[in-house]
Amino acid sequence: MSTNKSTAVKFTKTAGKPLKQRIMDNWQLYLMLLVPVVLTIIYKYIPMYGIQIAFRDYKASRGMWGSEWVGLEWFQRFFSAPTCARMIKNTILLSFYSLLWSFPIPIILALMINQLRLLRFKRVAQTILYAPHFISTMVICGMIRIFLSPSGGLINLIAGTSVDFLTESAAFRTIYIASGIWQDAGWGIIVYMATLANVDTSLYEAARVDGASMFQRIIHIDIPELTSIMVLNLIMSAGGLMNVGFEKVWLLQTDLNKATSDVIAVYVYQQGIERAKYSYSTAVGLFNTAVNIILLIVVNKLASKISEDTSFVWEGCDMKENTKSGKLSGFSERTSDIILAAICAVIVFIVAYPLYYVLIASFSDPYDVYAGKTFLLPSGFTFDGYKSVFADPNIITGFLNSIQYTIVGTVFSVVMLYLTAYPLSVKDLPGRKFFSIFFIITMYFGGGMVPTYLIVKDTGLINNMWALFLPGGVAVGNMIIVRNFFENSIPKEMIEAAGIDGASQWTTFLKIVVPLSRSIMAVMVVFSMVAYWNDWFTSMIYLPGTEKAPLPLVLRNILIKSSASASQASMVSGGFAELNKMTEMIKFSSIIVAALPMLIIYPFVQKYFEKGFMAGAVKG
Repeated sequence: MSTNKSTAVKFTKTAGKPLKQRIMDNWQLYLMLLVPVVLTIIYKYIPMYGIQIAFRDYKASRGMWGSEWVGLEWFQRFFSAPTCARMIKNTILLSFYSLLWSFPIPIILALMINQLRLLRFKRVAQTILYAPHFISTMVICGMIRIFLSPSGGLINLIAGTSVDFLTESAAFRTIYIASGIWQDAGWGIIVYMATLANVDTSLYEAARVDGASMFQRIIHIDIPELTSIMVLNLIMSAGGLMNVGFEKVWLLQTDLNKATSDVIAVYVYQQGIERAKYSYSTAVGLFNTAVNIILLIVVNKLASKISEDTSFVWEGCDMKENTKSGKLSGFSERTSDIILAAICAVIVFIVAYPLYYVLIASFSDPYDVYAGKTFLLPSGFTFDGYKSVFADPNIITGFLNSIQYTIVGTVFSVVMLYLTAYPLSVKDLPGRKFFSIFFIITMYFGGGMVPTYLIVKDTGLINNMWALFLPGGVAVGNMIIVRNFFENSIPKEMIEAAGIDGASQWTTFLKIVVPLSRSIMAVMVVFSMVAYWNDWFTSMIYLPGTEKAPLPLVLRNILIKSSASASQASMVSGGFAELNKMTEMIKFSSIIVAALPMLIIYPFVQKYFEKGFMAGAVKG
């Protein structure tokens, strides 16, 4: 008893102790932070320091300091390049149009789904809208190429045309933005739905009693609740405004659409990684980052002003004076519900049908597919596509590699998140603010592709599986969600009681914090699994050769280059026509094989998103 009493005194008086003693008392928390901090320094901050090669004529044999200082030469060369103006213009326009469309659509979807009163349909709609996010960019681009094919692509079949859209420069931005909305708009509603879930339901009941229509409830209750998170999302989106989705642009780019698809990110990869022009590509990347930082500061100022003005407007609204006996544009409450459900059903169909079409096409004769005979059901039913996929040793190897990378990477990522988030959730930890800023900086500023590649190379990780995990270190955005969960959902009384009983910080972490945070852990597991399962670009850079390639990278030859492997070609005995037929069957089948694992897993953990992600993302 005396031991517990003395421990209690020690625990409760920690905050009043000298700084040195408080640091010593929390040594276990600093130990948790050690590995994440070291990895962040090596793979985030040292590449930032390596940015100086943008001002040097970097030679690997001479090293960074031994390379000649050339000042702004590389910047001048970039600005004088014939394609410079076009790349800057394309990057800005593609980013701006993407933000213009992709920012409001998730908000509108969230507002609509939140008003649905058919709970079963509401849950099904959310599940379907989330689904495309779990599909890799590689697979999405493969689907785009199939749907836009001039010879029997779904879009051309519906329109009755034979246009090769991917060779049309004027169509590229529309393709890029529309596919991005299809893939991520549903996922983007999660944080807004989480915010709306915390709205006091009595407000809605009072509004109905006062005669407020559905539209008025949205205007006077929902939107004011979303204002702060909308502003935050706008600021975060602006921070990456110049970071056009490199992978999708690169996978969809052709020589004929470069007038609108030639962007800075692709140019940096081509110059730095493919042609080893390290200094030049770093200079181009640094320019891109500098513009991003300027935009982030400007948008932050503007968004703060908008947030203040918007708050003032909503505070001045009087619900009763603006209602019209429960009607929206002349519609009754029941009619409004039916119209809303119908609109949501159409949206759900638009999201679900492409996936359904690929599924039935994977069991159909490709000639029937391109003849327009498989809009609703398979035609010429066959398993030949799947037989060819699973008979290819490269696909099997890639599948096994992806499983390995996903398991190892997920465990590593979740451990790093927890070891970082828990210490930073302890509000009286000396240096907490410093460490938080230390990690958050890396969200908005980095060394760029080439300096990071050079560090990975210098640390001996080329052709090593750990090159996929260590450079990522801590996913800061996810860490913030986990930290907020710890701060708001772990009872402080339990942690204090553990300290009073003499439990160490490690014991508290392992026996209280970890078991009580299974919901947010499930969320982070899914996040990490999706990221590693779908990743192909990191492997392409750091794991040369085919024996270590993950499944998405193996599928690149099939989906993007439209070529069958040697083992697949050897299975065909009917000449070029049969080889082409088999290649088309494999395209559809490989899309299902690549996407299905994540699509199967998600519905089983969806309930944890409601408990975990919402608590971590909204509060705090």
